[in-house]
Amino acid sequence: MLFEEHGQRIRLGLILGMIVVTLSFPFFGAISIQIARAERRFPILVAMQFGAGVVLIVFFFICHTLWISMTFRNSYSESAMQQVNDLAWLTFVMVFPTYVLQMICIAVASFMEDSREATLPRWYGYFCLWVGVSGCGGAVAVYFKDGPPAWNGGIGFWIPIAMFAVWLCLSVYVLARAVSSQFAERDSGSAAPAA
Repeated sequence: MLFEEHGQRIRLGLILGMIVVTLSFPFFGAISIQIARAERRFPILVAMQFGAGVVLIVFFFICHTLWISMTFRNSYSESAMQQVNDLAWLTFVMVFPTYVLQMICIAVASFMEDSREATLPRWYGYFCLWVGVSGCGGAVAVYFKDGPPAWNGGIGFWIPIAMFAVWLCLSVYVLARAVSSQFAERDSGSAAPAA
């Protein structure tokens, strides 16, 4: 059995995964700061996006903990292992509402600014909406045990994961530009002569 034979390596990999997931806190914080720049007053989108990010991280921790628990003892029956594995995977793909909420908040913030030098560009907002739609594949995963819509199929898992990976890469690019712009604004504001 996989979890009995490779338990130590699986545990180590999942613990490292939890550490990496923890790095999402500053990432979601940076996104929130840029949303606040776009939103300016009444930062409700900031609170919703960061709150949804925290919930996402907590659920990923729960999934990792469930998978780690499967390696803890060799005495579990196969049916118990299957139940815990199903619970972990379904939890992983079913956390899509918070993921979609994050994407909607980012998109709305990107649509709030009119200028060409917007904090979050409109194209990024539209892309976030597509990422959110692709993440909804988890909603159908509970109805299928195999095939494309299942938890391990194209619609239930692979398309959302691929879109999330592309979103992460684009987000790093967009955030780097936004932070550079933010520092340039700050530096030009502090360099202005006092009247």
